Amino acid sequence: MKKTLLFIGALMCGTFLFSQYTPFEDVSFSDETIEIPEEFNDSDEIILFQNRKVEIVSGSEGVEEYVMVHEKTLVNSDDAIEKNNRLYISFRSNERIVLNKNRVILPDGTVIELNDDDIHEETDTETGRSYAYYAVKGIEKGAMIEKLYVKQVAPNLTDNSFAFQFSAPIIQSQFELIHPDFLGFKTKSYNGLMEPHVDENRYEDKISIYVSDSLIFPINTEEKLANISKHRKYFRYKLHENYSKGTKNFYNYNNFAKNAYSNLVFELPKKDVKAIDKFTKDLNITDNMYLNVLEIEHLVKTTIINDYYYDKNNSLADLIKAKKGTVLDVLVLYKSIFDKFDIPAEFVFTTDRFDMYFDPEFETTNNLTYGLLYFKELDMFLDPRNKSYRIPLINSGHAHNHGLRLKEKEYSGTILPVADLMFIEAPSMQLTTDTMNITIDFTSDIANPKVTSHMNFGGYSGAHLQGIVDQVPEDRYEEILEDILKNYSADAEMDKKEVLNNGVANMGKKNLILNLEFQGKDLTQKAGDKYLFKLGETIGKQQEIYQSEKRMMPVEIDYPHYYYRTLTVILPDGYKVSNPETATFDFKTIMDDKEEAVFTSSYTVENNTYSIENIEYYNTVLFPLEKFESYQNVLNAAADFNKIVWVIEKSE
Repeated sequence: MKKTLLFIGALMCGTFLFSQYTPFEDVSFSDETIEIPEEFNDSDEIILFQNRKVEIVSGSEGVEEYVMVHEKTLVNSDDAIEKNNRLYISFRSNERIVLNKNRVILPDGTVIELNDDDIHEETDTETGRSYAYYAVKGIEKGAMIEKLYVKQVAPNLTDNSFAFQFSAPIIQSQFELIHPDFLGFKTKSYNGLMEPHVDENRYEDKISIYVSDSLIFPINTEEKLANISKHRKYFRYKLHENYSKGTKNFYNYNNFAKNAYSNLVFELPKKDVKAIDKFTKDLNITDNMYLNVLEIEHLVKTTIINDYYYDKNNSLADLIKAKKGTVLDVLVLYKSIFDKFDIPAEFVFTTDRFDMYFDPEFETTNNLTYGLLYFKELDMFLDPRNKSYRIPLINSGHAHNHGLRLKEKEYSGTILPVADLMFIEAPSMQLTTDTMNITIDFTSDIANPKVTSHMNFGGYSGAHLQGIVDQVPEDRYEEILEDILKNYSADAEMDKKEVLNNGVANMGKKNLILNLEFQGKDLTQKAGDKYLFKLGETIGKQQEIYQSEKRMMPVEIDYPHYYYRTLTVILPDGYKVSNPETATFDFKTIMDDKEEAVFTSSYTVENNTYSIENIEYYNTVLFPLEKFESYQNVLNAAADFNKIVWVIEKSE
């Protein structure tokens, strides 16, 4: 299929004046003294200044773009030295290095200029991107590293962004976009970054868009359960208008929808129809739409490989024969099969919210990097790339996110797409529900109880386990399974281990079930005339979140989920638990009068049997900053439960 989905349209038409002008050729190192604020003195690393410029240049061949980066960094610790002993410059095959200068200024004033002998190169085999880097020698605490480079790159006018906040504090940071005065750009500053200053007189026949900020405190990149890409300071811009041609609103959603749809939905030639008929002949199609979608998804995901670099398919017949193709090839295949079986499916394009924030108020096709299929009648999404998921599970980064839906509307007998922004809801916590029923029976041996666990994993939890068996060799699977079981058995030898509903064929139909039986002697310790039993370890290790520094960002989790656990402890006559109250918890996060995160645990005693009911859930993805402490208490309660040790002694 030589049709290509064009995410960006033609920039502009017409002939430009020829120019051999190359920006930033005369830039040089800076010897300016920069005073370090007292609040930054103890930082491992301090970015003294950061000056970045982009200039758009028009020439006879079209548009060129030049990027200049000039930074000076003070290294103040061994960790900072290790982090900065390589100075990277990434470049693609279609980029050209115009200028590249680097130096180290030692605390005694000695200057070490790095030369070509210090340059090394490595290539990322997955992306094909090459990285040139300087091996920095002689660096010590208190040294300053200065890098300065200029490169010519492929123009990026659809949407570009520059971050202003990193893990190190910044004393001064600035960015400037310089462009011909016949172009107009849209811009936006995020998270408290100053609005840009537009100067039409700074350069002849050019416009300067200038953004600066100072004394920028670091963002804690180690914060758990946080969306750094969304909450750091950054600046975005995109081409919007060409005044000389009277054209505007480049890279808009309506044009994208028309272009994308025409490349994804079209009348198939007879050989493709025949190939699809043969490919789908063994499908079990019924009157249940959900099961039909699962059937088709399973067929495609177990047969066709997504290969970004495979470009040899000229038709769906070629794709099916080769059993691999680009993501766009696979999207066409899905849509064609769903149309064949009269299953309404629409395309939705979005981003990964942890990599790039989809701002619904900043219209750009860079928001549309990942394609999903949406089934309105089911209100569910299909993720075409992730082979470990089945509808309604999708990559969690694409859920709880905005997306552009290509709604199908009929006009005069013709189906046309309509661009429509939508919010992609994360699957509810009822989908990802895990249940655990555990019985610990001491009646036969007070020092070696029999532990029986029945565990049912739903939604994302099940998917993360269910597909492993189909993806790795048998011996490797057994190793992985043993590691999983150790989490719930303290590495005890299993008397029984049973895995039910395993494999991708069961995804979306049946939950994964683990049934375990083992001797609990490794969880039991004799202490004088008492026995200590590690009750909490039977539920497995739990996530926890602690941080000494003040929380900076709201909590943002991958997906809502729910846990229901029961633990039954049976003691022989003449024994009791002296501290059963340690299994009592009651932590809740309330938002808008609704319990959105909960960890509760309670126990009852009848004769020699102690019964514990434990409920934990997270009903939403986002918890605002002011609710962090409450959320933290809920999450850490589960980890605290995991540490419970019950004391068993003779009753009086």
